[in-house]
Amino acid sequence: MIYVLDGYNVLHRTPAFRAHFARGLQAAREALVRFCAEWIATRRDVAQFWIVFDGAETGSGLGEGAALGVRVVYSVAGESADERIVSLVEELGRFRACTVVSDDREVIRKAGVLGAAVMAVGVFARIPKGRRGRVRKNGDGAEKETALPEHVRRQITESLKRVWS
Repeated sequence: MIYVLDGYNVLHRTPAFRAHFARGLQAAREALVRFCAEWIATRRDVAQFWIVFDGAETGSGLGEGAALGVRVVYSVAGESADERIVSLVEELGRFRACTVVSDDREVIRKAGVLGAAVMAVGVFARIPKGRRGRVRKNGDGAEKETALPEHVRRQITESLKRVWS
């Protein structure tokens, strides 16, 4: 599974990431890359995160090798990040499943029409750090995969119902 993130949408709509803007745009982008890299390290259901930002890469220091499994993508001149997200979903849809993370209604609508799953930014940001699918030992010593919290599962289900309706 590949997650395609509407980068600035996620950063501006998530209080934990907004706090990084005090240190600059670069710091906020780096915080999102670290968050995604940690997610990949602790979950087995995400192959890659593609974080899409507006604007050509100009000395940002974040390229494709930003972190293992995290690809940073910038829109090109004359193209918005929203348009780039849609084109990536079109390309990915031919080969594998993807989930788009955004609160932008037009991005969500277009991604849904193309068959992508969608996840609200709030859902994405609220998945607790310690419970992202990490394998834990239960009382009898057997390993078990921890599940998403019930409220997160409900929000994802409701988002998918809206897309599939």
